[in-house]
Amino acid sequence: MLVSDVMRPHPGTARPHHPVRAVAALVLDQQVVAVPVVTAEGELCGIVDETRLVRALTADPEPAVVCEVMVPAPRRVAPDDDLETVVEALADRAAPLVPVVENGRLVGVVTARDLLRRFVRVDWTAEVPGRLSVYDAVTRALTATPTG
Repeated sequence: MLVSDVMRPHPGTARPHHPVRAVAALVLDQQVVAVPVVTAEGELCGIVDETRLVRALTADPEPAVVCEVMVPAPRRVAPDDDLETVVEALADRAAPLVPVVENGRLVGVVTARDLLRRFVRVDWTAEVPGRLSVYDAVTRALTATPTG
């Protein structure tokens, strides 16, 4: 399986000169844990995550710009890389996301949650009366007897 099979294309991005508060609003609006930082030409130059944004906002009520708080030069993968490359990148730096770059430009991102969505198939419509809790549904999926 390839990175392109699980990546989320066209993620929201920030520019290095964007105000920290505006990027924090983007993170909240898109319900993501991190945002890639790109140049005007679309070249990846960093990542800024929730923790760095919180630190910046609590340290200074009007913090400067994203380039002062981002992680520069993050590890990146290509769309045709094997998924193992993404897993290694996520574990290697404890990064919240791995940027996917093609021809020098950001084309997508992959998070651990994206990988989980790809590999975990839970039958949320199991034949049980009433509403299943997430715990019950996951337990049933994990203990189900494989067929085929």
